[in-house]
Amino acid sequence: MIPKDLPDILFISVDAMRRDCMAPYGADLMPAATRLLFEGVAFDRCVSAAPWTGSSFGTIFTGLWPRRHGFLVSLRRRGGPMKISPLGPDARLLAEMLKAAGYHTMCSQGNGGCCIAQFGIDRGFDEYAVWEKFDPRFQGWANERRMLRRVLAFGGLSRYARLALYRLRRTRDRRGLPDRSPVETAPGIADAALSLLRRAPSDKPAFLWANFMDMHEPYCLPPRLERTLVPPPGGARRVHLAPAFCFDEALDERDKDYMRSRYDLTAQQVNKGMNMLLDRWAACRRKRPRLTVFVSDHGEEFWDHGTDIRNESYDARGVSHGHTLFGELIDVPWIVHWPQAGVRPARIGGLASTVDIVPTLVDLLALTEDTRRLPGVSQARSITAGAAAADAGRIVFADSNYYGAPRQAAISATHKLLHCPETGEAQLFAWGEGDPKEKTDLAKSPGHKPVAEKLAAALDRWNAELADASPEADLDEEEKKVVAARLKAWGYL
Repeated sequence: MIPKDLPDILFISVDAMRRDCMAPYGADLMPAATRLLFEGVAFDRCVSAAPWTGSSFGTIFTGLWPRRHGFLVSLRRRGGPMKISPLGPDARLLAEMLKAAGYHTMCSQGNGGCCIAQFGIDRGFDEYAVWEKFDPRFQGWANERRMLRRVLAFGGLSRYARLALYRLRRTRDRRGLPDRSPVETAPGIADAALSLLRRAPSDKPAFLWANFMDMHEPYCLPPRLERTLVPPPGGARRVHLAPAFCFDEALDERDKDYMRSRYDLTAQQVNKGMNMLLDRWAACRRKRPRLTVFVSDHGEEFWDHGTDIRNESYDARGVSHGHTLFGELIDVPWIVHWPQAGVRPARIGGLASTVDIVPTLVDLLALTEDTRRLPGVSQARSITAGAAAADAGRIVFADSNYYGAPRQAAISATHKLLHCPETGEAQLFAWGEGDPKEKTDLAKSPGHKPVAEKLAAALDRWNAELADASPEADLDEEEKKVVAARLKAWGYL
């Protein structure tokens, strides 16, 4: 028997979105997200468990630390071997919990590199649409038929016509710059999501995850936005759209400003996709209230702590993500919007982590799932009461960087300790006490020795707790080839 009072759930995520891309944390580049924030409950100090997509979404949807859920990918050294492991078989995902509670579970998302079925992130979904990169070149009639069936399934002939025009334009473009097809952009993802929603059974509550990729490199823009930019001397080049592996080109401040401007403009595409979902949902689903969750998996660096010169351990990439645990990569927005249940607008200033999302939703929905084994803290009371839980001494953690020497972070409400197990290097920043951009290293300050020791001890205990983490699962050779090809297409290799 499905409870009649279970709400529909719209779960919106924006891959690689910096928190300062939305008000009130920075410029109001995404009014749709700002509207959710001021009408819902916002966790102003939420920290991601990892600085890259796979490990981060693994935590968001299981409530487990990355080393516990097992979704890990690392490229530790330049030219070195790549290590890949999917979600462990014992990691239970939010979609599985909701499906067991009677939900019809759906996903429309654009990350064809890290969120593909081979990693197990699709478990529990009745319908899971990952929009792959479409090559504008003709690749045989079998591929054309496959593409046509896939596109027609979500949006009909109009969607196929838009894709055909895109392919024609790209075939004639000889610059060789990266681009996104119409089905990969936020409006395209939203359009496909609404198609899923319209055909969802009306007698079941719906769970829909929409993941937008526009803010992830390559920082692609539609022509109408492209024309608003003044390119740097020499014009737009590949390094400006996909800088993570273009380290042989020197960049001056004009290049860097142009790249950040491109990134910021991608927020307009995300805003358009969000508005489509938020404004058209009611027309598809009139019978149930809607609970909306908004989050990003990680942020993006634009030389906040580094340089544009690549070193052997990838520690000084300076741009993109996956390489450090500074705030620009792991400080993320988390918003819960549920006015029909009486949830009033509030800004929560207490420390939170993406590891809290699953236990919070389980509590809000009164699911029968046992979350006692999960390390996160349910923020349900904070949401319903509009005030942070009394836990001033809480410490949360982050690790599982994609590139470079392994990094770990222990984070309190006032300080962050960064530690490299390989070299023993430690850095301490008063991120909550006047240094939010983490510029002044206090590790050698005698006056900060007690807080450094406290965080180091917490990090030691955390590592001890994870010492018995299940052995990482492995992919077979065919799966590894598929995954490697997808990651390469997305610029991860």
